[in-house]
Amino acid sequence: MFKKRYTLSIVLFYALIGALWIVFSDRILASLIKDFELYALFQTYKGWFYVCATAILLYLLIKAYVSRVERYEKELKKQLDYNRLLFEKSSMGLALCKMDGTLIDVNEAYAKIIGRTVEETLKLTYWDITPEEYREQELKQLESLRQTGKYGPYEKHYIHKDGHLVPVRLQGILININGEEFIWSSVEDITELKKIRGGIKRK
Repeated sequence: MFKKRYTLSIVLFYALIGALWIVFSDRILASLIKDFELYALFQTYKGWFYVCATAILLYLLIKAYVSRVERYEKELKKQLDYNRLLFEKSSMGLALCKMDGTLIDVNEAYAKIIGRTVEETLKLTYWDITPEEYREQELKQLESLRQTGKYGPYEKHYIHKDGHLVPVRLQGILININGEEFIWSSVEDITELKKIRGGIKRK
């Protein structure tokens, strides 16, 4: 949107300058020069002057446009890098997956919960790390997601790389990226919380 708006501004400004030059320069020449041959010669000079002047003006406008776009892109990259850093270093497990469970992006905290690296985790699907017993519950959460745009928070287990089950609390929202729906989830390992709960119950 930014590039289109700025490009249109350049075109309109160029057209305005051209129109004003043609109208007023012709009128001034016609009022000052009565000799036809001299008038034609000055018209030629005027034409060349217009070409040179507008070429320089166009160069300056394009240079300013490119400079502004580059500055905008640097700021955007800086913001994206910052957001990416927050995502990767968050202590909360974060994951982006397709509606069919294909994992698109996860951070280190998410991968650590299931005892894997980020690269290993991205080779899996959400269903690969979810025990079969939760299938019906997961389908209900997906239905809630489609109807309300969010799911959870609720508790379940993930399957760790070594086979043991990890208790987690997760919640998420439905987001749209380039016309495709994805699930953005936050996941917390609640192993220690479960131990505390168990200790309280024994008392």
